[in-house]
Amino acid sequence: MAKVNSLFEIQGNLQGLNFYLRKGVATVRKAGGGFTANTLKNSPTMERVRANGTEFGHCSSVNKILKQAMRDLLPQKKDLSLHSNLMHLLLQVKNLDTVSSHGKRRVEKGLQTEAGRKLFISFPFNTSKLLKKFHGGEIHYQANAYSCTLQKLDLSPQTFPKGATHIGIQMGIVVMDFSQMKAQTFLSEEMLLNPQDQSTTLCLQPKEPPMGEGMTIAVLRVAYYQKVADTLHILHEERFFELQVLDVYGY
Repeated sequence: MAKVNSLFEIQGNLQGLNFYLRKGVATVRKAGGGFTANTLKNSPTMERVRANGTEFGHCSSVNKILKQAMRDLLPQKKDLSLHSNLMHLLLQVKNLDTVSSHGKRRVEKGLQTEAGRKLFISFPFNTSKLLKKFHGGEIHYQANAYSCTLQKLDLSPQTFPKGATHIGIQMGIVVMDFSQMKAQTFLSEEMLLNPQDQSTTLCLQPKEPPMGEGMTIAVLRVAYYQKVADTLHILHEERFFELQVLDVYGY
């Protein structure tokens, strides 16, 4: 690297030299450097970079499959931050795999730890917390029966957000087969309630028994609707939607 003394300023590449400003000083060095694709693929010094790339690719694939599996439960309005937030979660969970060597750590191994399970259950698909905020109640999930019971819900008119006439509550069971990198989703019926409903206890179960091997992810979806001319229209704003993870288990 050398400084340049010249009557005029050059920036860029010229005859194999790279001219640039460094802290306001014109500087020149031989053009090129960095690493090539062949270096990245074969150099021993790039082994950790290759390992990180492999694990990142695995998490990216899991991210895509999970979003596809949950597409009927996620808001119809696309959340541009969901991909990056979910990717960050999956990378954290993958790091909890302490039985695999670097480069071979996997999300499913991380989910088998208590810390990984807690991370996934607490993941904020959104921050609405509608049930707790407006309707109180208790949520009980039974893993062996794939059933979710909601008790002591307050459905009085004042608990509904302005503009909402109905609340819809639905459960989804995602069976994620990491060995095949595929997922199946099993949905309950959506229970639609309004302030006139007397029942404050609900029991949700999938319309068909979940099948397949892998990790089971149970989620609860809450959405608000507005009735206009005998037709229910979902309210798309984030404050009218909630998706929370009830449990993660398997393997």
